Amino acid sequence: AIFFSFFFNLTFCNVAFSLVTSDVRLVRHEPPIIVTVDNLLSEGELLLANGLLGNEAIAETSDYQEDVFSTGAEAGEDDHFNSVVAKTGLSVPVEYEDSPVKSFVWAVTKSPELMEEQDIIKGANAIQRRQAVERWKTKEGQLLMQLSADEESFKKAGQRLVMPPKLRLDLETLVLPRVLDSLQANWDVCDATIVRYSRGESQVPHIDPCDATLLLYLNSDDCIGGDTCFPLVDCKLPPQVGRGVLFFSSELPQHLNGETSRERESLSLHHGGQVQGGEKIVAQFMLNAQLKKPVETWLDIVSCLPN
Repeated sequence: AIFFSFFFNLTFCNVAFSLVTSDVRLVRHEPPIIVTVDNLLSEGELLLANGLLGNEAIAETSDYQEDVFSTGAEAGEDDHFNSVVAKTGLSVPVEYEDSPVKSFVWAVTKSPELMEEQDIIKGANAIQRRQAVERWKTKEGQLLMQLSADEESFKKAGQRLVMPPKLRLDLETLVLPRVLDSLQANWDVCDATIVRYSRGESQVPHIDPCDATLLLYLNSDDCIGGDTCFPLVDCKLPPQVGRGVLFFSSELPQHLNGETSRERESLSLHHGGQVQGGEKIVAQFMLNAQLKKPVETWLDIVSCLPN
């Protein structure tokens, strides 16, 4: 126990690291550009990463689209609605008594000064979550669900967590430069999360709101299924521990009238496939590029590809 306590207090070491050419695969050279890198994380780095995840209390995210499917969310939201209304001391009209959300909306419309601002914001977020769930039930939402490469219908989203700061710093400073060229562009990390998938869990099809996404498979040895799927280009990438998957979800940034615009690449629509057994743990970085000079394609700034 003393050994492991000491070991997990170590950090990623900035030692010489070189990728083997055979570990790098250009899956797609046309949009969406997809590159896989096997053994992007060494065995020692994987051990350290999983040790950090096991030793830290990690918060769940609350602003991702799959978070709207959170199991048990509605019961907690109803408790919040009822509690906030009760604290106001207002007598709710009989036609709203059986609906916590309608009671809350009535109360906040009638006397918002009797409520705490944070209570109002939390209630509004709960209402937005429920509206999002309803949108997935519409014809358009169901058509999007049908783009999934899974044979079975969506059941439950994987658990998305905020990446621990220490792990984020280590991966940003040591792993990102192994795949992306910092001489051609500065890379801004706009989001960093951990996603845990258990049996029956997956993702809904979506497009990432960034230029590039890097996925790092931290633990997938016992995982059955769970491919990263790009259904519009018929591409499935099985999880493999230590593997990195880099793909681009936007066209190259365009500069016009002093502003930078980023058009989403619709063919980059993707999702985590349903896990049939075991567990899959993924570290995800969303990145935006600040180009230092013009390039013809995103491939020009992928540093891990052989010349």
